[in-house]
Amino acid sequence: MRVDIQWARRNPQDWETVDHLGWALLPDRGIPTAVHNGNQRGWVQAVCVQGVLFEHWDHYAVGAVLVGTEAGLVVAVWNDDPDDWSEPYGQRWTFLDPAPDPALGGAINTRQTVGVYGPDEWTQAWIPVSNASTHRWAEWPDPPAAVRHGVWVTDGAYTAAQTTRSRRRWEEWVT
Repeated sequence: MRVDIQWARRNPQDWETVDHLGWALLPDRGIPTAVHNGNQRGWVQAVCVQGVLFEHWDHYAVGAVLVGTEAGLVVAVWNDDPDDWSEPYGQRWTFLDPAPDPALGGAINTRQTVGVYGPDEWTQAWIPVSNASTHRWAEWPDPPAAVRHGVWVTDGAYTAAQTTRSRRRWEEWVT
């Protein structure tokens, strides 16, 4: 399945599109130790799958998953830097290919679910979302694949990244 990634760069560029099977082959600069102001690939600014934007996370992992008999994609993102977060928390999204939805008269729709992991007071805010489940951080599963890391960037680089990347919509994932 298609995954769009925007690398953290001093001179930001638009999305780079990769197949999820190639995620582990993407550049990896490891866990950052300072604010990033270079142009090398290897630290993540943002990831997008089916129009869902993942940004502001310490860690990103993308991998294959089997749901029943269907192949899908898992995106796991989490924050755990004790200098920035009082407690770790994360999200684990599962994406299946868009398909006809009987509830919408057979119109094509996304099939996404999310597990939210963290302290009770943080995860309880997700209960009204129909496709979400909540879990304690202690239940956080291992990442589905190779982990890539986010990095702090300067305010100017952050603003430039947001204005440089094009908007993505879930319909772009319909094949």
